[in-house]
Amino acid sequence: MSLIASWAFRRDREPVCPSHLQAMTEHAPGLFAVSMFLGIVALHRGQIRRAILFILSTTSALLAFRFVQCIRPIELGGLAGLFILLWTIHMINLLFLDDHIPPEQARHLDTRLIRILFDYRGYARGLRNIRRRQREQPEVFPWLCQRFLAIACTVSTFALYILVIQEVLDTKQADFAPPKRTILRRIPEATSHEIMIRIWTVFDVFYSNWVIFAVVQHVLASIRVLLECDEPDYFIAFHGRLTQTYTIRRFWTFFWHKLTERDFAALGRLISHRIAGLQPGTVAARRCEEFNAFLISGVVHAMITVQLGFRCGYMEDIIFFCLNYAAMLAEELVQQTISPHVGRWQNGPVGRALGFLWVYGFFFWSLPKQQYPKIYCGIAGSKGRSGYSGAHQA
Repeated sequence: MSLIASWAFRRDREPVCPSHLQAMTEHAPGLFAVSMFLGIVALHRGQIRRAILFILSTTSALLAFRFVQCIRPIELGGLAGLFILLWTIHMINLLFLDDHIPPEQARHLDTRLIRILFDYRGYARGLRNIRRRQREQPEVFPWLCQRFLAIACTVSTFALYILVIQEVLDTKQADFAPPKRTILRRIPEATSHEIMIRIWTVFDVFYSNWVIFAVVQHVLASIRVLLECDEPDYFIAFHGRLTQTYTIRRFWTFFWHKLTERDFAALGRLISHRIAGLQPGTVAARRCEEFNAFLISGVVHAMITVQLGFRCGYMEDIIFFCLNYAAMLAEELVQQTISPHVGRWQNGPVGRALGFLWVYGFFFWSLPKQQYPKIYCGIAGSKGRSGYSGAHQA
């Protein structure tokens, strides 16, 4: 959940958590701990008991999910909700789908079990190779110092960024009204102020998410290395290089985090092969699998939006991820059309520069459609009819 979704509430009191949830909020960590325990037990049981334990584990996780709207700041609530949903989908993958671990094999994985359960990208199971930058194992103390320094620099830079944005970017509720969500047919009447807000929106959404994931990874990695659960070179950055983002497909493939890739892909194959009945390996099956992965991602984000209490924006989450898949198909069509005419030019400096402009332009057009409704409608129970408190009053 991006900070733009809650930035409008930053200088006002936080929305009130419903009383029937507030009284039970302290039980949420315990409910999620029960869910994790049941998931670990399920790995060591046969298929029938696995199914029963999985139902109990999922029930406990979803009960914990109810309380994410009471977590403040709201960004941490969104992160907690994402982790709970990813945990549930990850357990489906481990227990029943592509990364299925048979009970007899699970009994011999006790020393690595925690790593497997929390290793969404599959590195611990040898499913992917870790590209080590050094031949020798880095020393723990200097590595930990680097992590703490990275955390301090990242948090300090982000805090400065928030302060500057609040003082420089003068906004009011009307800047996020429904007519402002479109831009192409409103180009003649669009003001420079409106354009600047849209430019900032694209940067803020991805930068704020990058900060959250980077800090969380540094903290968890430091704890696990201190406890001697992992070696320092086990961890690689969640996000890739920004220089690879000259197509929408490359943005999601090479730059964005891969926490959901394996599990969403497994669910996508389940829907494509067993429900839709498509033959594995065919073009139709591959297209369906990719679309399902984006659709599942949209549904997950929509569930978090609803649970956090936003009165608008959940359908826009689903539409946004579907638009990304449509943009990928459009890219492929254009590339197949122009390849015979331009050859290698499209992969050269000029082609990549045009690609960067295309990617930024697509998010410039699509992200406000997803983010503006959350800001404009606000959170149920927040001050004001629309939930907008306003860093700067209109």
